[in-house]
Amino acid sequence: MTNTYNYRFSLTHIDVARNSTDDFNPFHDKHRWKQISGNPFGGPIVLGFQQMAFVADRLMSYRQDNDEQSLIEREDLVQSYYQLSFASVLKADDPFDFEIKKSKFKENENKVLSNRFLIKNKNGLAMIGYKREAQKPLILESATFHDFPDLKKVTDRTFVEGTNYFLKRKFLNTSNGKNFLVGSLVEQSIYFDELAGKVSFPESFTLALISCALLEHATYMGHDFLKNPMVYVSQQMCINREINSRLKSNDALIMLVEKQVNSDELETYHCYGMLDNETILYRCVITLAPLQRVLQVNHN
Repeated sequence: MTNTYNYRFSLTHIDVARNSTDDFNPFHDKHRWKQISGNPFGGPIVLGFQQMAFVADRLMSYRQDNDEQSLIEREDLVQSYYQLSFASVLKADDPFDFEIKKSKFKENENKVLSNRFLIKNKNGLAMIGYKREAQKPLILESATFHDFPDLKKVTDRTFVEGTNYFLKRKFLNTSNGKNFLVGSLVEQSIYFDELAGKVSFPESFTLALISCALLEHATYMGHDFLKNPMVYVSQQMCINREINSRLKSNDALIMLVEKQVNSDELETYHCYGMLDNETILYRCVITLAPLQRVLQVNHN
């Protein structure tokens, strides 16, 4: 059994999503996309995290419709995991379909509820991914930061002394959360409703702030976004939903970015969202590649 939806993101949706997360990648900019060397896309493209937010919301509805929330609570599946692979891009006003495959529940040492999903546009597959709910982190489980300097005192947009980690700090606010949801085709009142006293930052929003941290890191390292454009190849993200549910406006999210040893022109980053040295909100493995390499692979 599958659910299929027909949607499209407008240029305004792209602007709202990128502005709410401080994503200044020129691929999403209605003026600067023309300045990108070798850009074949012919206009601004939809954010990867914007698509992820759309997926996350539809999967939440799928869980509710299939009475899977009770399973998640009963089995203590507190880790919410997203695995995304990008096959092509969505452009402004591109119609697309979304499909969720039937849930599978594995009762192994780390119990996991899993779904495969697809986003397709008129040219074929745009994204393929998996959404999993698990008891323990499915990536970077052993990471600890106890012996780091006090992260709350580290200067924003600098490397943590004695480490390879770049630190970016963001303060959560409800207006950005709401706007990101609107830009991602998600009903904001599900998460934010002042008259009902509801303030619930969605996983997709706190994860989407990684984009700003990665861009700030690249800027610090002197990367030229117009001459050497990079695009996402894959994203693996694991967020603790219980910690995320406790977030409130003005909370400081500390993001750490570490570039890994790379091969075959790919760039891989380990990223963490922290509240302090002890509390890891999320852990991610993000892989990017030069635009021209991706175009050559797709052409071949």
